This record gives sequence, C-alpha cells and structure tokens, in this order.
Amino acid sequence: MASGFPPQGTASGSEYAGLGARIGAHIIDALLATVGALPGIIIALIAGIGAGAGNMSDSGSTVASIAGVIGAVIAGLGALIVALYNIYRLGSTGQSIGRKIMKIKVLNAEGQPIGFGKAFLRELVKGIVGGACLFCIFGQLGIRKNRGFRIKPSVRTSMSPDFQIAGLSSN
Repeated sequence: MASGFPPQGTASGSEYAGLGARIGAHIIDALLATVGALPGIIIALIAGIGAGAGNMSDSGSTVASIAGVIGAVIAGLGALIVALYNIYRLGSTGQSIGRKIMKIKVLNAEGQPIGFGKAFLRELVKGIVGGACLFCIFGQLGIRKNRGFRIKPSVRTSMSPDFQIAGLSSN
C-alpha cells in the first residue's frame, strides 16, 4: 500500500477476470445483439433481393426501398434493446448475459453492482474507445504504404508559364 493504490482483487477477495474470459463475454454479448437485429436484417435482405429483381414497377421499387429502411430500423432497434437489457443486467446484477456465461461480475469497491447509470456510461465509453482503436487499426488497411492518416505534401507542383521568382522569368 506504499504506492497509494489498494491491493489487487475485489471486495470479496476474488481475483480479476482474465483476458480470455473478458473477450469471450464481449463476443457472446455481441452475438446476442446480432440475434436481436436478425429480424430486421432478414426484412432488409428480402427487400433488397426484391428490389434487385428488376421486374418491378416504380411503385414496387418504392415499396421495396421502404421495406429495406423499415428492416434497417428494426435491426437497429433490436440490437439497441438487447444492448440496453444487457446494460440493465450489468447495473443490477453485475453481469450481462455474456459475463454470466463466462462467470464474470462487475462490482464497485464495496462489492455491489454498479447501477444502471454507471453501467451505461461504462459501456458507452468502452464503445467509443473500442471503436476509435478499431478505426486506427483497420483504417490502415486501405491506405497506401507508409501514408498513415497524415497528409503528405505533393512532390510535384504545377506552375503557370508566367510564374516569376525574384525577377526571373520562366522563359
């Protein structure tokens, strides 16, 4: 305790969950959110296949487009409902469905669940930071060799034939 930090472990004395268990719980929770979005995904796919058939009138393609948008909205709502349910569980019991399967709990310093507000904020920050990290990692895949995200100055420049530097003409 000389460093000013509390000893490792939770209030109940158990150890922290390992990286494999944490990743497993995250994958299970992501798969469950995908299952929640599945009805909307199916509707959007059917609408897309119908619109791609090419045998439709203008009103038929409009209906297919609207059905695709409705499917996308249903998919988003399904994933959101599953995510909010998992956040509710995390705040009230300390475990989302994935964490329960992997036998992990998120508790405060007193050994109690953290509550909905802190669980929501925790998942929001985790999503933002995780998304930023994935953007930085996978964003490099589509960029030419050694370019990165910075803008390099061009090696070649174009000048008009009438350009003059310190009284010198380009002729």
